[in-house]
Amino acid sequence: MDHVKIGGAEIAIPALGQWREAIASGQLSGSPLVSPEGISSWLDRYSHVSCAVLGASWHHGKWWSIPLLRLNDIHYPVHFEDVICNHCKKRCGLSACPDTTSLWWPGSTLADAWALFKDLPILHCPHCQSTLSHRQTIWFAAPNHSFKADASGAA
Repeated sequence: MDHVKIGGAEIAIPALGQWREAIASGQLSGSPLVSPEGISSWLDRYSHVSCAVLGASWHHGKWWSIPLLRLNDIHYPVHFEDVICNHCKKRCGLSACPDTTSLWWPGSTLADAWALFKDLPILHCPHCQSTLSHRQTIWFAAPNHSFKADASGAA
């Protein structure tokens, strides 16, 4: 299992096979895994995207999953979605926006979490070119990456 440091947090990066074993057993490295079903769903939806990585953060005796975007060998805590433009109301495709709530480290502040994203631009809607600042969209998947809908058909 690989590890990366994001801000002051140490994040484990299990390989896909390690995640599948953890889901089956409910444990990662011998300790409880929070929401194996949610992790399985995330992997089904996003593991086909090369820069989408699922990490694990250790808190209060349990492993918590943390979605990451890997760009130029830097990992960013993000939320993946099919963002809807506030201006033209069209879906923009698979994208990522900063997640400043899932990453904790001792002594950190919200400003510390936002500082992780300071070098990334906020992108524009591919339809109307408006800045996607309402979600702080920082990444779009390449056009050949599909956005997989969940079991209900919702994206």
